[in-house]
Amino acid sequence: MAFFRQTWTLIDKNLTIILYRNWLGTIVRAFLAPVIFFFFISYAKNFFVPPSDFGVGSARPLRSLSDAIAESAGGRNTVVFVDNGHVGGQISQVINQLSRPIESQGKAVQVVDNDVALLSICRSSIRGTTPCFGAVSFHSSPTE
Repeated sequence: MAFFRQTWTLIDKNLTIILYRNWLGTIVRAFLAPVIFFFFISYAKNFFVPPSDFGVGSARPLRSLSDAIAESAGGRNTVVFVDNGHVGGQISQVINQLSRPIESQGKAVQVVDNDVALLSICRSSIRGTTPCFGAVSFHSSPTE
């Protein structure tokens, strides 16, 4: 019974506020203020951040694979290719072509059969760093 008495007290209080107090203030508090608040929250990033082109920095051309590997540092000496069991076809040819410039830079190339092997080869630290420069997973080719 206490639940219904408390509920009725809250209903009575709300109706008193709506009907007997300043109706304009009630409309502003109930309808206009929430709409204005959510509009402001939704578009605040557009109000205070100037528009940018190309993100934070300036646009630059992409490096070639050889240049990127030569510039890599921090012990990231491994590049992993995942062939997903596609051996002896176009995927193997692409892996062999990509492996040559990587090995000529003194980096290690590993070819594995599935993506799960990346978890052990490219294990990340608590800071999110990994000994791998990168990994490529091949799922199919036009003939495989």
